Amino acid sequence: MKYLIEHADIYTPTGIIHNGKILISGHTIQRILTDSDPIPLDNLESYTVINAKRSCVIPGFIDLHSHGGGGADVTDASSDSIETFINFHLNHGTTGLMLTTMSGVPIKELSYHVEQLGKAMDTHESVVGVHLEGPYLNPEYAGMLPPEKLRIPNIKELEQLVDASYDTVRMLTLSPELEGALEMIQFCNEYGIIAALGHTGADYELVMKAITLGASHVTHIFNAMEPLHHRYPGALGAALMDDRLSVQLICDGIHLHPLIVKMVVRLKSCFNVCLVTDAMRAAGMPDGEYMLGNFEKVHYHNGIVKDEKGNLASTGMTMLDAFRNILSFGDVSLSEAIHMTSTTPARVLGLQDYIGAIKEGLDADILIIDDELQIKSVFLKGKKLL
Repeated sequence: MKYLIEHADIYTPTGIIHNGKILISGHTIQRILTDSDPIPLDNLESYTVINAKRSCVIPGFIDLHSHGGGGADVTDASSDSIETFINFHLNHGTTGLMLTTMSGVPIKELSYHVEQLGKAMDTHESVVGVHLEGPYLNPEYAGMLPPEKLRIPNIKELEQLVDASYDTVRMLTLSPELEGALEMIQFCNEYGIIAALGHTGADYELVMKAITLGASHVTHIFNAMEPLHHRYPGALGAALMDDRLSVQLICDGIHLHPLIVKMVVRLKSCFNVCLVTDAMRAAGMPDGEYMLGNFEKVHYHNGIVKDEKGNLASTGMTMLDAFRNILSFGDVSLSEAIHMTSTTPARVLGLQDYIGAIKEGLDADILIIDDELQIKSVFLKGKKLL
């Protein structure tokens, strides 16, 4: 299918083209034209024309951290449930999704989950990989995860999980203070897996060492981490101040106060912040009780997910929610928001030559949004889905 999108404000890496035009052919962005540029085609009649007046064209969202949505999650481990989860987020603008494990299950069960998630990458073009959140995490900073199910780093075990995923594991979140974690970070660096630090009480000096061995990312900054102390900066101080670390940020106004969101963006810039959902199965569902993975009952009410003790447990948000929120209280421009929801996550994944921006030659993963930040159209690899 071929499309001509016209009369749109197009957000490109080099600036905004007002009242511009985009030609989509096959799975790629063929041309980006200004209002005055002639359309260089002899067969324009073969293109479906979309009038995007009073709308913006932006790249599809990329979520590095999502466990579920639409009533399904990764622990369901069935192709139908995984498809429900993927399509829910796709319909809310996420054209690049990292399927993120939950480490509250035995290792054999986790291996089976990873296998099913890896298979999904063959059949769903929006899936960009598998993110292992653990199981090599510090039990003292377990957050929503059952601490007794977390494990000491074991490289042979990790290799088995990667093999089970059909080599689709792109990111591993681990606690660097655990015995064997530094060796695991080095292993990840050698095998092209992003080593992300999270659920951690590590000190600043240890994090510096982890960075030299290849750690490059921080999972949901501030959450499940030792708080910042003026004499002991710790992992949080390193995450905020070292530009070798990009960070995930849950921008729901609940996990982080809006002022903290502004602070993180000011310190890290939009070039080192990735907005994530950390969503679970309740995303997009009515208020009520839901299972967090297959190990705990949680309560979802007014967009907030809490466990039986009242602790925050994942989220019920989409990347569209995160995009709107950062524009509402993050003190950023729309272009900066695009970096945090698309361009920076693509770079973190090493996929910037394929996705994450409106640029000629890149995949046509495109959203058309109106001036009220409602999605009018979703394109995935040049196919119009909405």
